[in-house]
Amino acid sequence: MKTKAFFLQALTPVHPGTEQSVESVIDLPVAREKSTGIPIIPASTIKGVLRGRYEDEKLAKELFGYAPESGNDEKARRATESDKMGIEHAPESGNDGKAASLTFTDARLLLLPVRSFWGGYALLTSPSIISRWRRDAQLLGIPAPSFEPVTLFNDYRILLPSNSALPQPLGQGKAEAESDADLAVVLEDFDFKAKPLPEGWAHRFASTIFSDPREVENVERHLAVVSDSVFAHFARHGLEVIARVQLDPQQKTVKEGPWYEENVPAEAIFSFFALAEHEDYLAEVKKHALLQLGGQTSIGRGLVRILEAAHGK
Repeated sequence: MKTKAFFLQALTPVHPGTEQSVESVIDLPVAREKSTGIPIIPASTIKGVLRGRYEDEKLAKELFGYAPESGNDEKARRATESDKMGIEHAPESGNDGKAASLTFTDARLLLLPVRSFWGGYALLTSPSIISRWRRDAQLLGIPAPSFEPVTLFNDYRILLPSNSALPQPLGQGKAEAESDADLAVVLEDFDFKAKPLPEGWAHRFASTIFSDPREVENVERHLAVVSDSVFAHFARHGLEVIARVQLDPQQKTVKEGPWYEENVPAEAIFSFFALAEHEDYLAEVKKHALLQLGGQTSIGRGLVRILEAAHGK
């Protein structure tokens, strides 16, 4: 089995929706992991969008599989029962279906954009998010990335690279800080004290996702590692919520609504893995640089680009 790691960068807000929620005032929440509450893009969504890109039906069926024709499930069941009883039967003609040769994992949230008082916005991740990605990559036989795991248990601390744009600028309303640990970072309504990441860590992390030096630098300057509990809080309560209505086409008055939709904000980055029988099948994923997935695509939601992980750089 061949495997590759990929990332999805949200270019516009993304709504990988689920059924209506009875636990929240949000009518259309995003899909989340049951155990962590962290947003995901289901593998079926990625597969379905990619499948729809293929006009070559033969290639599409080979890559993504296909269901058996109606009635073939019953034929297969009878054939199995006959085999168990030692009864010979004539072969049945028809389409018995085929499993996919190219499969995907769910796309898990890796970097979450959050509003920052300084620097515009932060790209948040956490120790468990990083460790889980590294573990999955290694279990799938993918070369280990060049960045090591980090630890952080203090909810009031935040780990930043030395070139971060997020701390309060020195000399603005406060005495100059004696060290990086004295620098303040404000995300939404929460204050944190900065602590430095290992030198070069942010660059190695960003270089795993992006190859363009300008994009690597942008991620470095906005990257922030927070504790797992702080990340979980922002992943649960820090997403974009939009109120929408449906207008009467004649009267131009509200016909239905308002209802509230939850979206993962633009600039978020998800990670997923692709598995295939042959290397050529994995190359098919890289042919699709831009996708539109999830709900509300008619109003520009769900534009994402696919990035292949760059290991060991």
